Amino acid sequence: MLNKSIMASCTRSTLSSAVHHDIRKSAVNSLEALVRGTFVARCLSSSAQSTAAATTADDETNKPQTQHSSSSSSHFATLGIQPSFAINRDDLKSTYKTLMNELHPDRHMGKTDAEMEALHDSASAVTRAFEELSKPHLRAMHLLDISGLPLDENDSGELVGNEFLMTIMMVRENVEDANSDEKLQQLLKENDDRVQQCCVELDAAFEAGDYATAKKLSAQLQYWSRVEETIKENVDSVH
Repeated sequence: MLNKSIMASCTRSTLSSAVHHDIRKSAVNSLEALVRGTFVARCLSSSAQSTAAATTADDETNKPQTQHSSSSSSHFATLGIQPSFAINRDDLKSTYKTLMNELHPDRHMGKTDAEMEALHDSASAVTRAFEELSKPHLRAMHLLDISGLPLDENDSGELVGNEFLMTIMMVRENVEDANSDEKLQQLLKENDDRVQQCCVELDAAFEAGDYATAKKLSAQLQYWSRVEETIKENVDSVH
């Protein structure tokens, strides 16, 4: 009789814990959905298309398109550089130009159709790698992908937490209320400062091998990047 009572108590405790977890997860998801709205849906669509375009044929078998299975398929390997979050933009651009020059069709006259097609595919891969690694938020996601710890957009709300989501909500409201180029430029500068600080912390996390922190910061960087896109769109509309 005592054992049954203990078992019943444990069952109630487990169920209570599960219910509490479900309620918390539901609340976070609801807040995240409120923050994102239509502008996040648009950005997610754009990000998904960009990531899907960057996957190689080796990744297409039994793997989500947003993941890279190994370093052999990484954009870093494509450009012949070491995987790192800290990248000098000028050096990256120089590497890109050198590779594209080597792959230019005029340097390969007399090649067979199959060889020319292979060169075209290589040039496309180099361009995709350059475009993705040029953007900090995409570079961070790619580093997580090739490390076997891809960032799931559906979990980003829980990663960043409610306080951060509320901050994003307030920033977004400020952007929507801005009705002059001057105000929007100020908001853009403030957001650039946040992005730069986030990148500094991300570099430190990746260097230390602290992928839990890197994942959280990468999720935050996604949000700040979307804010930047929205501000720039509003600047264009003001003009």
